[in-house]
Amino acid sequence: MADLLIYSIKASIALLFFFLVYKLICSRNTFFRINRLCILLFYVSSLFIFLIPLKTETFSEVHQVIAGYEEVLLATEVAPTDQIFVTETTDGNTLKNRTVTGWADITGIIYVGGVLFVLLRDAYSVTRILFIIRRSVKKKMNGVCLFVADKDIPSFSWMRYIIMSRKDYNENREIILTHELSHVRNRHSLDLFISELFILFQWYNPTAWLFRRELRDVHEFEADNNVLRSGIDAKTYQILLIKKAAGSQHLTFMTNSFNHSKLEKRITMMLKENNNPYAKLKYLLLVPAFAIAVSVFARPRLISKIDELSEVESTEKITHTQNSNEAEATTKAVDHSQKSADQKNKSTDPSDTIDLKKYRVEAYRNGKRVNFNQWKDFERKDGNILISTDSARYYKGDKMLGWTIGGTVHISENTENLDGGKIQRLLIAGHAIPYEKQTNMIDAAGGRDGFLNSIDLKKYRVEVYRDGERINFDEWENFRVETYKKKIFPNGFKDPQEEGDYIVIDADSTIFYKGQDRLGGYGRHYQFNLLKRDDLSGEKIQRGLISSFLLEKRIDPNEQGKRI
Repeated sequence: MADLLIYSIKASIALLFFFLVYKLICSRNTFFRINRLCILLFYVSSLFIFLIPLKTETFSEVHQVIAGYEEVLLATEVAPTDQIFVTETTDGNTLKNRTVTGWADITGIIYVGGVLFVLLRDAYSVTRILFIIRRSVKKKMNGVCLFVADKDIPSFSWMRYIIMSRKDYNENREIILTHELSHVRNRHSLDLFISELFILFQWYNPTAWLFRRELRDVHEFEADNNVLRSGIDAKTYQILLIKKAAGSQHLTFMTNSFNHSKLEKRITMMLKENNNPYAKLKYLLLVPAFAIAVSVFARPRLISKIDELSEVESTEKITHTQNSNEAEATTKAVDHSQKSADQKNKSTDPSDTIDLKKYRVEAYRNGKRVNFNQWKDFERKDGNILISTDSARYYKGDKMLGWTIGGTVHISENTENLDGGKIQRLLIAGHAIPYEKQTNMIDAAGGRDGFLNSIDLKKYRVEVYRDGERINFDEWENFRVETYKKKIFPNGFKDPQEEGDYIVIDADSTIFYKGQDRLGGYGRHYQFNLLKRDDLSGEKIQRGLISSFLLEKRIDPNEQGKRI
């Protein structure tokens, strides 16, 4: 839902840009047919301009800003799960233990509600038109169906139907019929149908409503012009318009009504003459306008050394910090996509299926092992019990699956069947199970180096931004370097990370791609650490960052990007 909403917002921005272009270049011209085609072209362009690939050597500031906002929005989306418990880390990142409705869910509900409202309104309009047609007298005239209604209604056309009140039929039949025939023969109803689709899916966008009004105005200008060209006296026609403008309003937004649009604008356009033979050259300004639109809204694709890597080069080895991103995993929500197909009862917490005879967690605080059975003695805050640890290790049998350093876990006191065993199962579900799946991926690739080497930089890529600029990995020598020494905690647990100098990559936002498809990223400050080696290069750093992300998301690059 988040991707759909973001796409809709981007289309709204593009439509606003095209609306401004139309008002500046087209709206005052009397070339109504061209104006009509321009509006339809703008409609289509606002939808598909984002699919145009744009190759570039560097991203513009606009692209960086757009990408940053997209990732911030995606990062704030929370999976709609029944129960989520949280890890609060030393950097202040938290996820609360409660029933969560993400921004995308709330916005999605409002969006769908608006769509349904517009859809019902359209259905009501069509029903009203059909009701009038059924109660009118049908007449065949000039290849169209003319319906004469006894009810005093404004005359209008819809699809291949013309509906006219009996009074108009008796008094002003020739003028009104000429006007409405112009709408029918030029298929203006099809244009209105397209504009109504935009209103349906972008009901929240004022530009969509303004563009529809402009389109309806162009329809009326074109029909008025055809009436005058047919030989009908201009003053007689204008007097009739004034008379009708003082009467009832047009029946529905789904139709072309004789008395629709602002009278002043219609008369102004009728009186306006455009004898300048070079007037149409003004439309050439649309070419640079579209060029600007493509440069801003098209999908950028960076041209870099990655595209030139051979198959041999793409299998170069890289060694990086074993658990640099695994430590960051303590800031992540429990991935409730682990609800497998065999979990038929959705109300069952997936952690309840964990066998504590097979898995276990050892957590330490101030040199003492945490006794989860004494959870009633733990600190309380905001309806949560707080479990603070200096370190924790997760095991399957005698094999250690993973570890975390520091942090405070918040678990709601309202959690169903809460006890020491429940707390352990929640922790294992949040850390041990993901670590186990990551380990299985690494083992299947023949070890960590094998997994890193399996990352094809022709298929996967990463974009990292800092201070509004994209990081150039080929300049890795300029990155910040820190020396890391293993930590020994009070319980004797020794940090398994490798000692040595680390390349530190500070990022404001990070985006990962597979081909042209975005896999995800981080829309907040993030720090990557990679062990400095003699054979380190920009391409190897990228491969290392991508492999860490794939492990975290449990996306197997050797299984066509399948999530496990």
